[in-house]
Amino acid sequence: MTRPSKREIERAIEDLSAESIDDDDVTVVSEDAETGEWYAEPDLSGEPLDKGEVDPDIICRDHVVETPWEPSEDTEASPP
Repeated sequence: MTRPSKREIERAIEDLSAESIDDDDVTVVSEDAETGEWYAEPDLSGEPLDKGEVDPDIICRDHVVETPWEPSEDTEASPP
């Protein structure tokens, strides 16, 4: 098995970045570090969300992101 060339890797990255992502089924919330409230907007504007009514896929906390998603065995990189 041969390794891809640098140009092949760059082309694959360009192809991936050109694809559109359907994020309609993903719920992302931002958490206020001081109050623990969740907001729909990253700048914490608007009314806080009711935690009992929201089941987020991703919770953004300052620079840390929490998500219940874990890679399956076939998505993890394996050494050559």
